[in-house]
Amino acid sequence: MSPEKPLKRMTPEQTSFPAWKEKPAKKPSLDEVYSHWKTNPTPDNMGALLETTKPIINSALTTYAGGNKAYHGQAKLLAVKAFHSYDDTKGTKLHTHLMTQMQPLMRTAREHNMPVYIPERVSIEGAQMRRATSELKDQLGREPSDKEIADHTGLSTKRIFHIRKFDRGDVAESGLTMRSEDGSEEQFHPSMETKDHNKIYLEYVHHDLDPIDQQIMEWKTGLYGHDVMSNNDIAKRLKLSPAAVSQRSAKIAGMVAEAQNTEGLK
Repeated sequence: MSPEKPLKRMTPEQTSFPAWKEKPAKKPSLDEVYSHWKTNPTPDNMGALLETTKPIINSALTTYAGGNKAYHGQAKLLAVKAFHSYDDTKGTKLHTHLMTQMQPLMRTAREHNMPVYIPERVSIEGAQMRRATSELKDQLGREPSDKEIADHTGLSTKRIFHIRKFDRGDVAESGLTMRSEDGSEEQFHPSMETKDHNKIYLEYVHHDLDPIDQQIMEWKTGLYGHDVMSNNDIAKRLKLSPAAVSQRSAKIAGMVAEAQNTEGLK
């Protein structure tokens, strides 16, 4: 008999049982997260749905907006609208529907990247308007109303609204440069000439308000191109209390409602 071979000593690693590695939980698919939100449309579920949609949103930003993250907020808003409008019975995949609904990003990016021509007259009057605003703010101790700026500069409130569109960068892609009889160039915006029914009532009431109430109305409704603000922000600008702004806003709302009811009785 041949001598037995000596047993090899095993290392502790060889004698111990291998540790079982737990596989990471599989992330739910976009369709699964969407179905969960559709069944239970809570803010938390929408947040989870948007989180799952991040790769698609980033893809849309790359495809339609050159990867510009400045449009991320708009992309998320378009995605939310897409979730609400999606109909799975039509056979379109949710991913495809999302990409299609985010195509407006392309137009937004194009408009923001377009060089905007500002007529010389608008540029001069814009400087005049800003100078008057600063002077009146020092005199009054608050932000001046459009009517006060108009009285100070000799410009009409409509003209001030037109100039503010350029200052805010809100010139529409559809704007056309027109040459008037005196040779000056003007920017024409079809959307500015179209007044919806509600705006007529707002302008009707606005005309008869005092300057402070006019400003409150402009900032509460966005009338004449003003930014919409909260009562607290308006109060800070006008050196009033938020409660006073709220009371004045309620009075203005009542005047608008009365104007609408009076028109309806005719």
